[in-house]
Amino acid sequence: EKVYGTSYVDHYRFRPEEYENLSLYEWIQTAEMHKIPQPRKKKDPVNEQEEIIEDIVQESSFCNVSDSIDATSNNRKFLRFKDGHPQLSTHEVYCNMRRAKYIVPNFKGGQLPRKDCGDEEYYFCTMLSLFKPWRSGMDLKPFSTTWTQAFTYFKFTETHKKLMRNFNLRYECYDARDNYHAHLKK
Repeated sequence: EKVYGTSYVDHYRFRPEEYENLSLYEWIQTAEMHKIPQPRKKKDPVNEQEEIIEDIVQESSFCNVSDSIDATSNNRKFLRFKDGHPQLSTHEVYCNMRRAKYIVPNFKGGQLPRKDCGDEEYYFCTMLSLFKPWRSGMDLKPFSTTWTQAFTYFKFTETHKKLMRNFNLRYECYDARDNYHAHLKK
């Protein structure tokens, strides 16, 4: 069996055409991925049940066990990734839009850039990467355009605007804390 290092971004870039209009943020919220079921031979019920449980436990980090049980019981239409995906022949995906209401992506690694200070172009690039549907960097902005122009021209939804305001709220709290401590030292 081959082992592939993949990420949400890899899965997103090779998402099925049916999910073309989903942003990366929405993809992370809604995508459920699992192994393509192998045709089952006639087996004794005990071994078959063990295999089903094993398949559920081995699923991708896209969904937890309760999601996978829910996915199989509702006969959702899982779709194949586009050509080029390293797990094209072994995995499929379904976007459960109901998950968007209660799944909040946890950004690991570095912090999200600030809108009010720092590199403005980097901020605009990051927000477009999260909220504008894309498959390659060229989809985010034309070559002759700046990130500021691309950000200004893109029509963000009200939900996206609210999320961007909330991203900055954390920094505003840090600033208020720092100002308070500076005031106490006077």
